[in-house]
Amino acid sequence: MNKNLEFSQIHKEIYFHVKRKALSFESDASLDFNKYKNDHQRFSQRSLSKSNINELINSIAKSRVVFLGDFHAFEQSTRNMRRILSNIIKKQNNLAIGLECIHKDSQKLINQLLKEEISEEIFLKKTKYMTNWRYPWPFYKYFFDLAKQYNLPILALNTKGTLPSRDVEAAKSITSFVQKNPQTTLFVVFGEYHITPDKLPLQVRIRQNTSITSTIVHQNLDYVFWKYQKEFLHKQQIFKFNENEFTLQSSPPWIKYESIIHWYESMLDDPRLDLHESQSFFPFSHLSENSGETFLDFAQKISQVLSIQLTKDELSDFNLYDQNNIKNILKHLRKIENSACKNFYLRLLTRSKTFKIPFRNDYYCPSYSINRIAYLAGIHVLHQQHLKIKSNYELTQLKNNQEKKFYLFLYRHLIAFLSSKIINPFRKCDYYVDIKEKLNALHPINDQNKHKKSYLTLTLAILDDWNNIDVYIKKQPLKILSSVAKLTGYLLAEYLFEEIMHKNKAEFDQILKIIIENQSSKEHFVKVVATILKDIDYKKQKKRFF
Repeated sequence: MNKNLEFSQIHKEIYFHVKRKALSFESDASLDFNKYKNDHQRFSQRSLSKSNINELINSIAKSRVVFLGDFHAFEQSTRNMRRILSNIIKKQNNLAIGLECIHKDSQKLINQLLKEEISEEIFLKKTKYMTNWRYPWPFYKYFFDLAKQYNLPILALNTKGTLPSRDVEAAKSITSFVQKNPQTTLFVVFGEYHITPDKLPLQVRIRQNTSITSTIVHQNLDYVFWKYQKEFLHKQQIFKFNENEFTLQSSPPWIKYESIIHWYESMLDDPRLDLHESQSFFPFSHLSENSGETFLDFAQKISQVLSIQLTKDELSDFNLYDQNNIKNILKHLRKIENSACKNFYLRLLTRSKTFKIPFRNDYYCPSYSINRIAYLAGIHVLHQQHLKIKSNYELTQLKNNQEKKFYLFLYRHLIAFLSSKIINPFRKCDYYVDIKEKLNALHPINDQNKHKKSYLTLTLAILDDWNNIDVYIKKQPLKILSSVAKLTGYLLAEYLFEEIMHKNKAEFDQILKIIIENQSSKEHFVKVVATILKDIDYKKQKKRFF
């Protein structure tokens, strides 16, 4: 089967399954909500064309109001807004931020927080944030930190009432603010359904006394994803409906719908979510009852795409653990005889890392996401394949020299990241320039930064001179080897997915054969790296903006 068709089929299966479950939580939605959702879907199907970051930034620079679509449960939405704001604020600092997440009657509290007259804890209590809004506070905390850093005003925009009446009230506040602050650009962070042109933007236009130029930035529209999916959408991420209305496509839609599922499940598990949790809340802090099914489904899809012949029974042989199983995991890790190996895995556990528990078909996933499940499913596929070749391969490599350990970690990270990209092509990692910039930015040198400096320096050295891999890694401790293998494995997987998998089947199969047969030698490592990087000017490349 053609790889593009295979990917499309797999992605559609995931999309419809996740979307159907997400929408089941909205079965009792109001008539207003359903109308807004349907209107949003209808507007997203208008004609559009490809655009770029420069056109988007230029439109924003000419605007007095910028509407940023927020998919509340999805952290990627606010993360993209941060990237846009961080780019804009370098060029102009006469900005303000309008937030739907805070009610208008809490404006005084916002001002007090920004002046540091009250603490964040008191602010959250007095605004009744987790009662009035309930979406994770860390998603929005960034805007307050940015406002403090650059002395930016924040405007509260939420009110009680129907969706149309809330748009009207928000429009009044926006129009009033813009008229009183003629030199300021207001960034309005509001629900995606509200920023459809005939909703909040229209209400603002109706109330303006003078012409207020605006830009609308939608995010991750389903229709746009499927329309352009076959054109490597993750490389062409910005589209425009017109000169002042854009959509930013930074994630496949099933990742967005996944966030709804886990937000609702979190609410059902603990409808109160106390203040402490609201400050440190990660939205998917535990595995759902369907996580095992998802893991198995992804493992089957990954083995299918990679043409690795494993039966359902073989792939079903696993245990997936989260933070509720810490005692079990500790019991297994403490049985590891080699103290350096034992301490390494205990360190992964205490740092809430995602990893395979050695010598078992067990996997630790401290917090759930589709990306993490796909990542671990990829490791599971590779592990099951390696078991067929040599049942004690893992024990042998972890007892061997540092070079063998490095190849074990490298192949796992490479296949794990490749697998997560099979499920979510928008995943990205650090490129050579990014690694170099991180190394140059390290200051002052403390114990944590010494560790970072060591593995960043070593990664660059290996990418500069992979023919001498054995010299660079022979005396390195496990935590350095693992970090270098992760950075290197991710980068190789990124290029393997983007440049070879869809374009050169012979080379892809050749590389995959080395990995799935666990050919752990310097000769094979050099062959893998040289084949992947041979035609790429990788030392000048960095990861994409969104």
